[in-house]
Parts: sequence; C-alpha cells; structure tokens
Amino acid sequence: MNVYTISDLTKVFGERTVLDIPELEIEGERIHALLGPNGAGKTTLLNMLGFLEPPTKGQIRYRNQPVPFSEAILQILPKEVVVV
Repeated sequence: MNVYTISDLTKVFGERTVLDIPELEIEGERIHALLGPNGAGKTTLLNMLGFLEPPTKGQIRYRNQPVPFSEAILQILPKEVVVV
C-alpha cells in the first residue's frame, strides 16, 4: 500500500520553482532515501510530506486520502507523521 501518492506537486518561492514533481508514489513499510544536490528541493519535499508546508499546486494523498492543507488537518497530521 502506498503511504503517499503525489500528483502535479509544485512549490514556488517568489518567482523560483523549487519543486516540480509530476508523479510519485511512496510505499509504506520500506526505507526510502532522498538524494540530490543543494537546492534540489529535498527539504521542501520532506516538509510537505510531514505536513509542515503546503504545496503551491498539486495534490498529496496520505493513506489514499487527499490532504487538504487546512488549519484543522495541519494540527492533526504532523502528530501522526515523522519525516527525518
């Protein structure tokens, strides 16, 4: 089962697009590594997967449920998810 399913995820700071992921699935009960050069968006992606930062555009599904980046949800999910 996929813990995360990401589609058309984009994060923009100012005029700079720091993250642009068309599609990504992350399975549960596995160890994953995130590699890339400085400025590639690794920390930004981790912040979004930990529900600490909303995307500019796109959708993150957590355990097959779409995540609305609303205040109520963002108070619950970060207590359930730990990303290091």
